[in-house]
Amino acid sequence: MASAPRPFRVDIPGTVLDDLRSRQGRVRLAADPVEAAPGDLGIDPAFLSETVTYWRDSYDWRAAEARLNAYPQFIADVVVGDATVPVHFYHVSSENPAALPLVLIHGWPGSIVEYLDLIEPLSKRFHVVVPSLPGFGFSGRPPRVLGPRAIAEVLHSLMTDVLGYPRYGAQGGDWGSMIATWMALEHGEAVAGIHLHMVGVRPAIGEGDPPLDADEKAWLKTAVPMMRLGRGYREQQATRPTTLGHLLMDSPAGLAGWILDKFDAWSDPRPGGLWQRFDRDAALTNVMLYWLTGNADDALWIYYGAREDGSISFPPGRHVEVPAAIAAMPYDLVPPPPRQWAARGYTIARWTDMPAGGHFATLEQPAALLEDIGAFFGTLSSA
Repeated sequence: MASAPRPFRVDIPGTVLDDLRSRQGRVRLAADPVEAAPGDLGIDPAFLSETVTYWRDSYDWRAAEARLNAYPQFIADVVVGDATVPVHFYHVSSENPAALPLVLIHGWPGSIVEYLDLIEPLSKRFHVVVPSLPGFGFSGRPPRVLGPRAIAEVLHSLMTDVLGYPRYGAQGGDWGSMIATWMALEHGEAVAGIHLHMVGVRPAIGEGDPPLDADEKAWLKTAVPMMRLGRGYREQQATRPTTLGHLLMDSPAGLAGWILDKFDAWSDPRPGGLWQRFDRDAALTNVMLYWLTGNADDALWIYYGAREDGSISFPPGRHVEVPAAIAAMPYDLVPPPPRQWAARGYTIARWTDMPAGGHFATLEQPAALLEDIGAFFGTLSSA
């Protein structure tokens, strides 16, 4: 069940921007590390100081606001079980009424900003829906903690109950990949296929499952230590999110440092510094969606919810039966797994070893990802 969509427009009061500017002028950052290279202990203080200065003095929120308002957007109250969740979303229809609907799903610390450059070209062939996850951006605060499995139900209801699409495709990375996976697992009759730029849900490996082959063992030998080394943020957000949330809600510099550190650590380093990899204004608009909406705290809940609902791993005996496409990004959080590892949980219809890019694929390699998404979903029918 759900309410009818209500038109929405981004319009941040000037007083909110004035408060942000005041806080940006009273920043106190960590000292430069003495016995480590810049960035080895986290985001470099000098870089963050320069970024906050640019953010305060040169970044143009009103220009970003106009860009966010370039496409039709709405809010609908989606009811799933005992939860009523106000969901913000873009909805851009194709000129072809019979086009396949696509829902494009972001993760953390991303937002709808990740998909802005893909909406217009994809809408030439598909009906495009880009939601803000519950507790993220302009979506409302959920009444309780929701993990990826519950959010999958929310977005399935958005696509079917609110928008009336009996069949659709889903695309995502980070949490979006897990949410799309659970939409396919639980609603395979409605999901035409899924396209992922991260293999997030872990396959079940146990009695009755095929033994790991040499390539899988070699990948795990590399990936597991990398996951352990970089999991500090995840442990905090999955266990004590509100404690961290106080810090992110109170300090714009702290929020930017926390988010941009992930942009730096999880992206393809080969183009050079962070602003050679990402458009600076787009990255700051992404940060702004956490600050201006007051959702920096709520957005952390998904980590706690994932730990509670067990959505990170496939249940024993479960497998995504609908066609799946994987765009394997070479510089994701960990190297992409072998195809046979992913095939333990997915029916792989398309596998693309992308030549460049990392975790934030839609911002790092938008043209290549756009081509891969279109090529996959172009083979599927909306019927």
